[in-house]
Amino acid sequence: MERYLAGDRIRVWTEMASMGDRLSQDADWGGAISVARETMRRARSNVERLIKLLPEAGFEFENPLETILVPPSPADSGALDRLEQKIGHLPVSLRCWYEEVGQVNLVGRNPRWQHELTDPLVVDAPLEFVESEYDQWLQDRGTEWDQGPFRVDIAPDYLHKANISGGDPYALAVPNAGADGLVLWEPHQTMFVNYLRCSFRWAGLPGWDPASGHGWSAPRVAFPPILAEIAESLLPI
Repeated sequence: MERYLAGDRIRVWTEMASMGDRLSQDADWGGAISVARETMRRARSNVERLIKLLPEAGFEFENPLETILVPPSPADSGALDRLEQKIGHLPVSLRCWYEEVGQVNLVGRNPRWQHELTDPLVVDAPLEFVESEYDQWLQDRGTEWDQGPFRVDIAPDYLHKANISGGDPYALAVPNAGADGLVLWEPHQTMFVNYLRCSFRWAGLPGWDPASGHGWSAPRVAFPPILAEIAESLLPI
């Protein structure tokens, strides 16, 4: 935690993730949990700032304001315990997201931007939805509908977010008793915490990142300066 607060954030998360499920047996397990909680508290602060600042940049949220950020409830910790007893461990990063942030859906657009595939940040998988999906997954095992290992779907893909028929949702494979997990089908092909970093680096709209390959065409549309200012104002995680 001391190293994280001193700015060695990426290395700390890399080391934690590299330990896999051995992390829970490490002498500094409590420190790892503290790092994850602090990371997600910063993430929530960033989300709250984006909800305030993006409309000032002409961004129009698709959903009602009260549904863009649904904070965790006091009952969520117990619900997470029961869910993990049923489906197995969630990555520490995802569990702490549920406990510190809740559900986020920044889907929307600015009609003046000539770039529709901005892939707004979404991590929106209610616990009851995850449990129902797991029950369906169990029923499908061994049938033609078998989907392989269970995944927690956290967001629609970048095309669905733009109301275009697309592909598989972004997801994390479960069980995973490690610190972090790979976000499946997301173009950056990275871990959940780094996916959040990518999102905040682009003001909650990681589809602006040329590395995402989200349908950019020549001439490429420049990242709006107002969004760059917003991104600069966010907390590093």
